[in-house]
Amino acid sequence: MDPITLLVLGVLGVLAATGAAAATLVTWAAVRGWINSHRIPGGTARILRTRLATGNYRVVAGVFDQRGLAYTRGQWDSVRLDAELNRRFENGGGTIVVRT
Repeated sequence: MDPITLLVLGVLGVLAATGAAAATLVTWAAVRGWINSHRIPGGTARILRTRLATGNYRVVAGVFDQRGLAYTRGQWDSVRLDAELNRRFENGGGTIVVRT
């Protein structure tokens, strides 16, 4: 194949991979697993969700130390959220707080 065709196929592959990543379901188990793998003694995780203009969701989580300083951050983009994650957002007024 010529270089232009390879470039176009590469770009299409990246776009397809990006679209597939946004089409996944974000679950409470996945978010909780991420928090557990980034826990720090006395820390707190805060999880927020945002509805994007596309209709998809962005879930952002941060782990903070006892002084409130950010330790690490995670993000998931998705078409939908599982029922447990939605329930926790509703119960928390839009924010989930978890002690690590």
